[in-house]
Amino acid sequence: MEPLSARDLEPERSWKRGTIRSVSGPSATLGINQLLAIQAESFRTAQATTRLAYPAEASMSARELMNLLDLARYGVLATSRLDGRPHASPVGFVLAEGSFWIASLPGVRLRNLRLQPYASLVITRGSRARHQALMVEGTVRLHPPQDMPLHVGARWVNRYGAQPAWAAALIELRPGRLFSHAASLRPPASASSRGEFVARGRGGSSLETVAATVGPAVGGR
Repeated sequence: MEPLSARDLEPERSWKRGTIRSVSGPSATLGINQLLAIQAESFRTAQATTRLAYPAEASMSARELMNLLDLARYGVLATSRLDGRPHASPVGFVLAEGSFWIASLPGVRLRNLRLQPYASLVITRGSRARHQALMVEGTVRLHPPQDMPLHVGARWVNRYGAQPAWAAALIELRPGRLFSHAASLRPPASASSRGEFVARGRGGSSLETVAATVGPAVGGR
């Protein structure tokens, strides 16, 4: 996947009216502030290894979270069988009032959630030095498809073009823990003629080093 561009970080345009949603408009009901509050508490209670993997200083802002959830149309939802074996698969989702709504076919996923109503959702965009990641864990409630709230249904149609008439159930994932990460490409202080750059979170934690020795290629042999 190509790195994020400045255009990628703009809010998504509605396919119905061609208008841009904003935090202060209809998207205010997404529950972004609720997600940020959960993220702050998750960082406060996280173990050191988790804080190392998800440094708080590299977490996403409200605008970045909204953009990611607009632009990333699919995530991976993980559930667990009673014997402990995991199950993970791609899913579409919409966010409403701080909950993630997911339409599901019958099968392993719904069987798992009826027995253990807890799931994890991972949403990513970009790659290498420019990437965003969101990891959500929480409890789940299952709803009959006909009980989909009107505002959730409207957002689903806006994102995917039609109601999920194929769904056997709706999954409502209510986040209990949330971590996010936004990486950016910054030249380290030691970068010189070697063309070496380091991918860092905004707080400076090194994620990946990409070295390109250009001298021999440019100078000839």
